[in-house]
Amino acid sequence: MFTGMMLERTSFGWPLICAGALKLAYDFLLLAEFRASDADGRVDPI
Repeated sequence: MFTGMMLERTSFGWPLICAGALKLAYDFLLLAEFRASDADGRVDPI
């Protein structure tokens, strides 16, 4: 519903921009989580 509302107001690809920004944030959070772990899979406390 929200993406349909964005598409109705403008022809610019706002849903794609928002989805890309969310995926980028998710990827950076995963990267930070994996950098905090050892090769054994243990996670250091943050």
